[in-house]
Amino acid sequence: MSLRLNNLKISYEKYNVIDDVSIKINKGDIVSIIGRNGCGKSTVLKTIINLLELDSGFVEFDKTDVRKYKRKDLAKKIAFLSQQKLSYPDLTVETLVSYGRYPHLKFGKFLNSNDKKIIDESLKKTGVYHLKDKSIKKLSGGERQRAWIAMAICQEPEILILDEPTTYLDVAYQIEVLDLIKELNETLGMTIVMVLHDINLASRYSKTIYAIKDKKVFACGTPNMIVCPRVLEEVFTINGDFYVDEENKCPFFIPKKSKNKKEEIKWKKYLYFLFY
Repeated sequence: MSLRLNNLKISYEKYNVIDDVSIKINKGDIVSIIGRNGCGKSTVLKTIINLLELDSGFVEFDKTDVRKYKRKDLAKKIAFLSQQKLSYPDLTVETLVSYGRYPHLKFGKFLNSNDKKIIDESLKKTGVYHLKDKSIKKLSGGERQRAWIAMAICQEPEILILDEPTTYLDVAYQIEVLDLIKELNETLGMTIVMVLHDINLASRYSKTIYAIKDKKVFACGTPNMIVCPRVLEEVFTINGDFYVDEENKCPFFIPKKSKNKKEEIKWKKYLYFLFY
């Protein structure tokens, strides 16, 4: 299995969002995409499942352009969890997870014993089996995110794509969810592609990191190659102190201050007009 994004160019109403982005993802990898707000990270994820029209370039899964896949066939290969989840009225966890089997159902057919076995396995693997009869509205943030991930792996995909899976979660739940994602990668051999805002979490949980700047891939490599002064100053215009997490064998940093002089000047001007 391989996934290749080749020379992608994408625009929204004539505004160019991504320009000449190429990414290669190998089987069993955990890839995180980082970059400033609005740099096109989520846009890149949506191209993988053919949700967006490309100006140029292509996305290739197993040497086949994703645009040639039928929607249901692609869903059997790649599961996508958006940052913004749909809000269903009074839905049980088990019912939500069962939706992951729909790409595998033939027209007019219902869930069979094998489907129900896969649903139960997905609930157990994500630690929400004991919540299967509970409404998703009554779950905590971490429990709810686990339920959505259970639905995604119920599709039995080769690749799991997550757009900011730790959004709105406190620190404990962030670690819990990312530990689960890492476990799915290790036990099921599932390839993971995700967008993360927290660079230290990206460093801890990723095998490969892509940093996007100015609509292009600025740098890619292992956490040791990306979480460094040069990349963070160029991509995020920040500097800080860099350390090594001995337990997790990865770098981490403590930010000190922004080096973005333009933003600093703009903010000072705003304060001037506000108070003087």
